[in-house]
Amino acid sequence: MSGGGGNQDSTVTNKTDIPLFIQQQAAQNLQWANAVADRPYEAYGQQQVAGTTPDQRAAFEWTRNNLGAGPAAITAAGTPISGANLTTTARGLLNPYLDAVEAPALKALGDQGARSANDLAARAAQAGAFGGTRFGVESGILGGQTAEKAGQLSAGIRAQGWDKAVTTALTQAGANAQIADQAQKAGLTAASALSSAGFQQQQTEQAKLTSDYQSWIDAQSQFEHALAIRQGALTSTPYGGTTTSTQPIHKANPALSAAGGALSGAAAGSAISPGWGTAAGALVGAGLGYLGSR
Repeated sequence: MSGGGGNQDSTVTNKTDIPLFIQQQAAQNLQWANAVADRPYEAYGQQQVAGTTPDQRAAFEWTRNNLGAGPAAITAAGTPISGANLTTTARGLLNPYLDAVEAPALKALGDQGARSANDLAARAAQAGAFGGTRFGVESGILGGQTAEKAGQLSAGIRAQGWDKAVTTALTQAGANAQIADQAQKAGLTAASALSSAGFQQQQTEQAKLTSDYQSWIDAQSQFEHALAIRQGALTSTPYGGTTTSTQPIHKANPALSAAGGALSGAAAGSAISPGWGTAAGALVGAGLGYLGSR
């Protein structure tokens, strides 16, 4: 009679079989990924940054060459009126003024004095006193008055001319300095406009270079994009599977099974034939119970 009893559990194994077409596609994706990863680095060999344009370079050059032109012109405009230079400049402006104003004025005064002297001589001749002492005195007085007027006239003209010459020198210096300043500003404004035009040209060129570079990037990454599409399609494709598992097996005690079978057989035999039937039923039931436990 064999001993032992209770439950004995076997190992449980679960296995899921993936469809063949999924396995094949996964293998192809892996090969593709390896090919992409093994590609050597390829540098972009074209220009990526737009250079300066001819208009920009012209504006830069003009600004560099004329940066000090305005201050230099302003300094030059102020030199003729600085220090002792003002006297020299004013004299240069005074001389033409005297030639144009003083000489004609003095000539007119001299002509008037000559007419007065002629009138004095005519009156003296009519009075019979021409050449006399009185005539000489009056002639001297007339000549002195004429000379005095000439001196006063000349002094007034020269004073007025000097003031005008100084004012003209200052005005000219200020005007020249203002012209130089305006010329400098106008030049810088023109250079700025030229630089702005060149900047717009540069931006247009830069946009083209950037577009070319992006197109190159897109061409280089097309394999990665294709791999991502293939991988996304693979992971999102639904598929079924087959699962196999082994469940625990419970084994009963042989002795207990035989005893239980004997009791059941005896009860059955007694119902069929009292006496002999009881013993025969017990024997048969015990045998069957023992065999069922193995």
